[in-house]
Amino acid sequence: MINAGHGGITPNGVYTTAPNKMYKFDDDFVSYEGVINRQIAEKLYHQLQKLKIDFSLIHDNYIDTPLSQRSELVNKVYNKNKLVYKKESILLELHSNASVNHDGKGIEVWTSPGQTKSDVIAQTLCDLYKKHFPEFPFRSDTYDGDDDKEARFWMLVKTICPAVLVENLFFDNREEAEFLMSFDGQNRIVDCLLEWVLEIEQTKPI
Repeated sequence: MINAGHGGITPNGVYTTAPNKMYKFDDDFVSYEGVINRQIAEKLYHQLQKLKIDFSLIHDNYIDTPLSQRSELVNKVYNKNKLVYKKESILLELHSNASVNHDGKGIEVWTSPGQTKSDVIAQTLCDLYKKHFPEFPFRSDTYDGDDDKEARFWMLVKTICPAVLVENLFFDNREEAEFLMSFDGQNRIVDCLLEWVLEIEQTKPI
């Protein structure tokens, strides 16, 4: 299951998460996190379609759907796959980051607190991000022996499936924002995520 965080831009040009989750640089260059997340999600699901890998999209094309509705949908899809199709499902949360002084750098992978199935698949993703993006810092928290960070983010603790949240760089850092909005940058992120999905499909670690 793929969830692109926050809202998008409507056909009328309205960013539905404004004024949050966006950043306007001094030269009027603007980055919209919700749009970046959706563009990456769209590229990823096209690749999954080609490979005939089952997936569900949780987010709306434009609207910043309330978290409670998103988590409810995730749980419904998870239960149906588990009970009807006898298949395990995972949730991939797509985000990009921001910092108070707009100088943050790097990539983060998050799971819920404690050791769960999510930690197993998260470590695989951490390793792949470090391999695919050596030019960017990987922001680890290794106090519990793995690289993912942990927090009680709604979509990580209110869902019943293994869930991983990715912060793909910082949308308020000019260099990283340009990378996130570029064709090459988004394709590189998708290549990393697709390799992760394929490895999970092949090895079935959970």
